[in-house]
Amino acid sequence: MKKITARHIAAAAVAALPVALFTVAGFSLRLNTAYYELESEKIDKPLRIVFLSDLHDAEFGERQEQLINAVKFVAPDFIVYGGDILVDDMPNTRSVFLLSGLKGLCPAFAVAGNHEVKTGNLSCCKAQFAYYGVQMLEGNCIITEINGQPLEIGGLEDYYIGKKEFSRQIRYFQKYEPENYSILISHRPELKTQYEKMRFDLILSGHAHGGQWRIPGILNGFYAPGQGFFPNRAGGLYSIGKANHIVGRGLSKIHMGFRFYNPPEIVVIDIVPKL
Repeated sequence: MKKITARHIAAAAVAALPVALFTVAGFSLRLNTAYYELESEKIDKPLRIVFLSDLHDAEFGERQEQLINAVKFVAPDFIVYGGDILVDDMPNTRSVFLLSGLKGLCPAFAVAGNHEVKTGNLSCCKAQFAYYGVQMLEGNCIITEINGQPLEIGGLEDYYIGKKEFSRQIRYFQKYEPENYSILISHRPELKTQYEKMRFDLILSGHAHGGQWRIPGILNGFYAPGQGFFPNRAGGLYSIGKANHIVGRGLSKIHMGFRFYNPPEIVVIDIVPKL
């Protein structure tokens, strides 16, 4: 039997170190900012969007100051809340700190995710968003102007709203024909078949939580609600016909289990004129 020496142990430790470091780094929950730049002939001047979703009452510093400061640092022209900011199964204190801390920074829009609906008091959730200056979109599309740029912004509520109402909203958006640069906020990324029949330039979704576990360059997501194992739209930039579809990885830290190489994410989208 070969004798194990201190040299053998040291060599094994050195060999194992990269694996250990890779594993430890994968569990980091440090707040990440993902940047995307999109071109459009419908845009005359650059616009910056911050997209936030799936907070699930996660904490980012005292009174959410880390998250709030990160949003302020990138200086958005408007903010989009993509659902599951307010939740059904825990206090919403941290969510309120976020909404309060960003109140008045810039225009803000939101749509209900499955957890806002599951509170059983969606009207109260909508009133809370409104109190902090956020315009709730309820299966409708508005025409607005931000920094002199006309925009059309729609919000598809989560299908937990009820089959009849959800079907009505889908029909509305599939018939809608925008004239300006248009954005659809819809919590669920898996509704690709429905989105293909719509005419929006940009679709923003959350819900997938980045697929929970990732291996950079190999696996973009292991499991996502609504998509199951190895989801097609866990997080990132995708296309649906002529539309861009951005799926945020969300801000939750432990909801649905631990995250691996999938830190909580702020999404920053720059829409620039196509030259």
